[in-house]
Amino acid sequence: MQNPMKPTRLFLFAALFWSGCEESRDALLSQADACMQKQELAEASALYLALYHRNPFDADALLGLMKTSHRQENEEEYIHWSLELLKVQPWNREANLAAAPYFARQGKWDDAMVSVLMAFQDSVFKEEKLETIEVLQKITTGIQADIQTKRKEKS
Repeated sequence: MQNPMKPTRLFLFAALFWSGCEESRDALLSQADACMQKQELAEASALYLALYHRNPFDADALLGLMKTSHRQENEEEYIHWSLELLKVQPWNREANLAAAPYFARQGKWDDAMVSVLMAFQDSVFKEEKLETIEVLQKITTGIQADIQTKRKEKS
């Protein structure tokens, strides 16, 4: 258990950030990545968020926010940061794989399919391609179920 009087690195970072002695982007990114590796998700998230506030188009900050949200099992934030990252890097595999099921749940089948195809294009290794194909199969199953439901409604 932490001593309540001992400041955490997060508070030290905040004090440093607001004092005008800002660290460089690369230093903050390195710190955030190190926190991710140590499973210090709240600190990593705060550092990535600081980078995002400096530059909302920083793909590394957006990817970090996406990953911390995913590890914290915060689905809403995970989708939010995935969609934000797609505005900066529409080809990003991880963001597209997160967005595809989200679009499918909303019945936006075209967007879901585009996300899967973009993810497939950005897949390099066989395992990545197979994972993307699994997502594609789930989405096509959803499309088929949606079509059958609409047919039943018309009858």
